[in-house]
Amino acid sequence: MVQQPGDRIEARCSRCSDCTGHIIMAIVNGEIVKVKCCACGSEHKYRPQRVAKKGQEGTAATAVRRIGAGEDRKTVMAEAERPARAPRPAATPRPSAATRKAAQNSAEAEQRWRKSLERPSAPEPRPYSITIELAAGDVVNHPVFGMGVVESVTRPDKAQVLFRDSSRALRCTVV
Repeated sequence: MVQQPGDRIEARCSRCSDCTGHIIMAIVNGEIVKVKCCACGSEHKYRPQRVAKKGQEGTAATAVRRIGAGEDRKTVMAEAERPARAPRPAATPRPSAATRKAAQNSAEAEQRWRKSLERPSAPEPRPYSITIELAAGDVVNHPVFGMGVVESVTRPDKAQVLFRDSSRALRCTVV
């Protein structure tokens, strides 16, 4: 069969340092002179595959290694030479200092919230709206944040309300 430019052929790649699939780029007087590697994309002169010497058939040095798109030739070759080993179990990531601090603040806020709601003098919860009149110690039921206790009221129209997860500033009418 006569080879033509554009045909695929196996050849040694100088960049990959292995025998890989190549595309024939140029033929002069019936001889292949230039090829393009399908693995790394380099163009170079044609180097035919080495013929295994007697007694070396099937050794790792003469075996052809294939690489996929996005893989590195050196990594593939190193993995082929290394014996297979069991995968390492995934380590559980340690939470960052900011995450631990946020969890601690949330836990403290929830404790304060529970104490405020469980006190004997706590008034009945009222549904929250912007037009509601609030004073320190009032209990409100917010449609999104849930039950909350008014910690303080600041003029002209803000109240600091402690909810289960955090303290939030809400709009209100000041008494």
